[in-house]
Amino acid sequence: MIVLVIIGTLAARYLPETGRNKEMLAKIQDLETKATRKKEVLLQNERRERLLRTSPEYLSLIARDRLDLMQEGETLIRFESAKR
Repeated sequence: MIVLVIIGTLAARYLPETGRNKEMLAKIQDLETKATRKKEVLLQNERRERLLRTSPEYLSLIARDRLDLMQEGETLIRFESAKR
């Protein structure tokens, strides 16, 4: 009888911990996914900044795109990107 009480007490303390452990693992996975996405966006923005600082051709392309201008003999083709 004493053994059953001890086992019951241990089970009552252990079961909620396994539930919390699963919740925490799911949260960790979610945060890691978000961090990976943020790192990708950061790398993309750093690349754009570097190109804007160092490449006159890229700067010209971006400026003409934003102002809806084109050079002589140039044809503009635009693709709409899906928003995340």
